[in-house]
Amino acid sequence: MSILTKIKDGFKDIATLDIATVTGEIKLTNAANKTTWESLVTEASNTIRSSDLTVVAFTHSQWDCDSVNFVKDDLSPAQQELLKSHQNMVTAAHETRRKAVEMLKGIKGLD
Repeated sequence: MSILTKIKDGFKDIATLDIATVTGEIKLTNAANKTTWESLVTEASNTIRSSDLTVVAFTHSQWDCDSVNFVKDDLSPAQQELLKSHQNMVTAAHETRRKAVEMLKGIKGLD
């Protein structure tokens, strides 16, 4: 893959941002024998037996600054802490995207 293709793919990736914060319970099957976090995550994505999740917050942002924010009604104290974490993730993700664009602007030969 050429560097220009990678850069174009990077711009496509930073054009939108979706962050969801959920709480609840996910039950796994046969995950107890997994020894690394990576193997547990793979197992989780392949063998979720059941889940009971509540969306606490969801944010969708587009390059042109259009945004949609959802926050669940009547947040419990624990969910309020999750909302703070969600807001921090959104801020960090936007800052990372800004820095990526700045870095790409500085690459010689792209102007």
